[in-house]
Amino acid sequence: MASLEKLAGSLLKAVVLRTEPENIILKAETGQEIVWPKTNLSQELRINQEVVLELKSAEEQKKEKQEIAKILLQEILQAKTEQIMAV
Repeated sequence: MASLEKLAGSLLKAVVLRTEPENIILKAETGQEIVWPKTNLSQELRINQEVVLELKSAEEQKKEKQEIAKILLQEILQAKTEQIMAV
């Protein structure tokens, strides 16, 4: 069974350099500046905040979601089984 730690794809660390009306500008650890649309953010970011960018194919993401769902379901079922066995 796969663990959640093994599900990470290609990662790149970056820092929020500045914000613009529609975008945030990130400075990657490689020195590159990356323009990221604010509409694609799940949360508000602040200047100098560290972030991690992950690049993966759509198929990799689908497989990862399925694997996470399986792991979580197995954990829930195991907890329920242990709870029933304790009664």
